[in-house]
Amino acid sequence: MGLKNYFAPKPKKGEAEKENAHAPITTLPDSHFSSGFETPASPGSRPESVFRNSNMAELHDLKCDVMVNYLHQQQQERLWTMHGEDEGVVLKKSRGEYTCCPADLADVQDGLLKAIEVLNVRVC
Repeated sequence: MGLKNYFAPKPKKGEAEKENAHAPITTLPDSHFSSGFETPASPGSRPESVFRNSNMAELHDLKCDVMVNYLHQQQQERLWTMHGEDEGVVLKKSRGEYTCCPADLADVQDGLLKAIEVLNVRVC
């Protein structure tokens, strides 16, 4: 279909069928369609979502991890850190359960994360 056909008025139903009756029909081999992607079972169905089958605890953990990484990124962009060993962001997931970024905070024996866990603070 060229540009000329795009701007031309649409033919009436009877005329369109007559034009298509003389057009050659070409078929492609089945190997042409094997791109590695699966087609959905029905045309109106949506693909399975990773989050649809997850339970709420996994989604909450994912949400907390995304938030702590975002906050750490903002901390670094605004130069609120000196890149010390015991600097970062700690976020409370639930009672007595925290997540931190960078992950090295969890490895320090008596560091910031351990102190926050002992104090069970709400915000830090």
